[in-house]
Formats: sequence, C-alpha cells, structure tokens
Amino acid sequence: MGLYKVCRCGVGQDQDRVARRKARRAAWLRCRHHWFYTFTLPGQMAVRKGTLFGDKKSAQTELEEAKRRARMGQLGLDPVAPMTLAAFAREFLDRDVAVNTPRTLARYEGAFTRVRAALGDRLLQDITTDDVQGYKADRMKDGMKPATINRELAFLRRVFNVALQRNKVGHTPFRHNGVVVVKLLREDNQRERYLSDDEETRLRVACEASRYPWLLSIVVTALHSWLRRIEMLSLRWRNVDLVQRQLIIRPTNHKNHRRLVIPINDHLHDALAAHRFDSSGAKKGPEALVFTNEIDEPIRSVRTAWENAVARAGLVNFHFHDLRHTFASRLIEEGVPLLHVSKLLGHSTILMTQRYSHASEDALHDAVRRLDRPRKKFNVDTTVPDQAPIDIPITAIN
Repeated sequence: MGLYKVCRCGVGQDQDRVARRKARRAAWLRCRHHWFYTFTLPGQMAVRKGTLFGDKKSAQTELEEAKRRARMGQLGLDPVAPMTLAAFAREFLDRDVAVNTPRTLARYEGAFTRVRAALGDRLLQDITTDDVQGYKADRMKDGMKPATINRELAFLRRVFNVALQRNKVGHTPFRHNGVVVVKLLREDNQRERYLSDDEETRLRVACEASRYPWLLSIVVTALHSWLRRIEMLSLRWRNVDLVQRQLIIRPTNHKNHRRLVIPINDHLHDALAAHRFDSSGAKKGPEALVFTNEIDEPIRSVRTAWENAVARAGLVNFHFHDLRHTFASRLIEEGVPLLHVSKLLGHSTILMTQRYSHASEDALHDAVRRLDRPRKKFNVDTTVPDQAPIDIPITAIN
C-alpha cells in the first residue's frame, strides 16, 4: 500500500529481482510519469487510483486527502461483510494451509477446534487483547502444558495476521502500536533422554517380538539417521540409493523445507534393504513407500506398536523422538564435530544442535574420577647458579 508507478524506468535486462526493484524505486523519483496510490481502511474495500502528478510530494498530499475523505465516508466505498473467527479461520485453513502447507494442517486443525469452542462465535473485529489473554489464562487453569497453549496462540496469531492482510480487521489483538502485548509461555522442552546400550538391547528384543514386523526396521532407521517419524513414513524408494549409500530428502518432506542428503551406514542399509520387495516378492518401484505393512499398505501410525514395545522393554519416560536424540548424542560421544552433527540433523543453525552436546553420565563420572589418581609432584629447583664474571673491554674516549 502507498505510492507507486507503473512505468519501467530504470529496469535493466541483466538485473535480478531485488536489484530491479531497487532500480525502479530510484528511477521513480527522477522520471516524470504519474504516481498511483492504493490504500485500504478497516472494514472497507481497497482504493486504487492514479494521480496527475509526477512529483512524489504532490502525490503524497493527494493520497492523504483521499484517506481523510474515506474515513469521513465521502468516497462511497462498499463495506466489507464482517466475519466470525470460526468462519474466517475455516476459510484460512481450506484456502491457504491445505494448499500451501498441508503438513501443518493436522496441527492447526486441533488448535482450531479448541479456539473455536472459546471464541469461534465472536466477530473478528470484536476480539480484543483481553479476550486472548483470558483464553490463555483459562487454558492454563485447565492444566494444559505451555507448549500446547503456545501452539494454539500461534495459530490464532496467524489467523489475525492473515485477516489484517485481507482487510478483514483493522488491528490484531497480539500487538498494540507495534508492541507485542500477548506473549507466548516459556517452554521447558530440553529433554536429555536417550538410550543406553542395555535399553537398546531390550528395545530391539521387544520389537522383534512385536506383531508388527516393520517396527524393528523403523526403530533401527531412527537410531542410525536423523529422520523423524513422519519423514520415515513418507520416505519413497526414489529417495533411497543403496548403491551410493545415501538418502535424499526433498524439501517438501522436510520440516524446514530443505533438501538434505543422509549417508547410509551398514545398520541402516540392512534395515532399508529388508523392505526392498513387496509381499509378493516383486521389487518395489521408485514411487512406492519404503515402509509398508504386511499387505503393502501405507503405515498410518506407529503409536500403538511403539508404546507396546516400550512397555514390553520396560523403558520409562522414553518417546519415539528420543531415538533421534540418541542418534545425535552417540555421534557427539564418538567425537564427531558439532558442525557435522548439525548438518546430519538438518538444523539451520549450529545453536539448535548444542542441546545435544551434553555428555553422558558415564563420561561425566570418568571425568571426575581422573581427580582420584595420584597426582605427580614436581620439585622445582629455584636456586640460581653462580655465573662467571664477564670481562667487558673498556675503550678510552678521547
């Protein structure tokens, strides 16, 4: 919104998009073509109009006058029909999230259900900061974890940001004069749970005894790669190269929308090769999923199989995502540089990897046991040996 021109003054042939935009904006101040303006007031249709001025100062004056007349209702603009939070949020999920970020849709659907129950029948422009703060307080009283409340607030914040962009509201209750007034809760998600060698043995035995034959391969894959659960279940054979020993993760299947290459070791190679053929003995095609059930159907969830195996192995407070934590922790304990671990995990910055850089309890015990060893005593002779006198020749000065 604001002033702009439609001429192509200052645009070069070999410029990229950013350089072309900067060159156009600089040329607008020098060329004599007329200025255009566009603006939108809350609850009204957008205004787009051209001026008769080539200088920016005169065009800016006309723009401010048009805004003043619009506020006074002198432009005859059609009002925008008000919408409830539930109606606009549903439109946002179907129109934007389901098309652009389908992996986010499942998480947003859960947040939408809870937000709709509390504020869904309210008009967007009528929801205030106090309403959002009250919703936040009520969820805390219900005993919800900070991470759960933050996911719901993040969904609500995005809904209002999109509504603000589409001129459905004139404000967002999360900000006032550019200052954040609804803050997220502090989360304590720094888990330091990972498998010991004995726990891994028990878990493998439990997976082998499971009635789900694919469970052991998925657990081994998680222990020898950074793949998350959803990334493993959506992995296809076109992304696997057993000859070159690498996995290629496409941006659409990665959490941070990045293309990554994962090397395959012997354990991971054997786990993947066990699923190279389908139930009839035919080799799976490039578009086939790597991990499927007994009748070659996609695995929808590993939750039941995983929880039964964890209980059978006697593991306490161990989540599926802790397998990824185990992968990173073992690499660091083996002396792999933190930068290499960061690349293997697909982290955008090395700061995200530092949470895995803790030492195991055994390593900490070994470190302090070094102080139990007898300390060597060094006798330092501080006496200075006698030095022979040095004869310095003396030259007479005339």
